[in-house]
Amino acid sequence: MLSRFTKVSLLLWMFMQASVVFAQASVEALMEKSGINEVIDNFQELMAESVSEAAAQDKGNENLAVVEKLMVESFQPALMKADFREYLGLALSEKEISNILTWLNTDLGQRIVAMESEASSSEGQQKMMAQAAELMKNSKRVAMAEEYIKVTHTEEQMKIIMGNMQAGMMFGMSASMPEDKRMSFDQITKLVDSQLDPAMEQMKPVFLLSTIFSYQSLTDEELQQYIDFYKTENGQKYNATTMAAFDLAMSKAGRRAGAAIAKAALKKKS
Repeated sequence: MLSRFTKVSLLLWMFMQASVVFAQASVEALMEKSGINEVIDNFQELMAESVSEAAAQDKGNENLAVVEKLMVESFQPALMKADFREYLGLALSEKEISNILTWLNTDLGQRIVAMESEASSSEGQQKMMAQAAELMKNSKRVAMAEEYIKVTHTEEQMKIIMGNMQAGMMFGMSASMPEDKRMSFDQITKLVDSQLDPAMEQMKPVFLLSTIFSYQSLTDEELQQYIDFYKTENGQKYNATTMAAFDLAMSKAGRRAGAAIAKAALKKKS
């Protein structure tokens, strides 16, 4: 049984997998074609499901219903899409956009987008957990998934993103509290760092399973082609840029959530 932190981290990882580059004047069309709009919509739905599960397990805590509402509002798809558009539209040159679109428009690129969108859904995650034992028996795919994770720096990137999102929530909460109740920058970063390493250790096998599940319909040759893309200059720029955009969107959403939760708590006390 996965912990709530692991479930949310998995949602983030699914979301991250489906990130495809968008740019400038054609950003809206690219976001739609890449499947990222659907993945962002799925992310909010899955976030709501995760918080609802927590509330169901702790029925005596009426505050969780309020937290659920505020979390869902803070991770609004429209706000997150706007952050992606702004960052990626500025970070990529026209040549880089063209090169990545060339890959995106291939048959393989479009099939991968469809796989990632399906894997990011609630139904997709249920299927993944049901197939977990069987998927992990394929030693060749396990090795290829490990290579994918290494090439895309998944573990390092997710540690940064999760840490910044948690810190964002705490900064948002702290900034909304009375001055004498606020935590310092050092206090927040030390608290987040102390929780992050154990959590990421728990997530490593989930990253592996998620990668194997998401791309199981690809042949070994097709999966290797996708891995090799991330070894190219365009692939490395694509990966670094989308991860930075993802970090920005999640950090800002975390701050919104933290501030909203703190304000709700203060209002209840008054």
